[in-house]
Amino acid sequence: MPQQKSAPTNNWATLLQESLQDKRILPTGEKWQTAREIAVDFRITAAAVPNKLRPLVAAGKVEVFEGMDFNGDGRLVRRVWYRPKI
Repeated sequence: MPQQKSAPTNNWATLLQESLQDKRILPTGEKWQTAREIAVDFRITAAAVPNKLRPLVAAGKVEVFEGMDFNGDGRLVRRVWYRPKI
């Protein structure tokens, strides 16, 4: 069974999470999508998206933005967005 977090650990976690609230780094502009969003549209796994887009990025047909956003658990994580160059 997982161990319960101690009160000091929870206090640190809360303090760090509050300090990260303004650390989101999001793309500006329209039509940015994450690998997960692209995967749903094309019915492939999210893990396969970067491999399929790599040649398009190299050819200059797709833009990549590396930033940070909160995941479903509320943790700040690195995230990559893609959009076609128009």
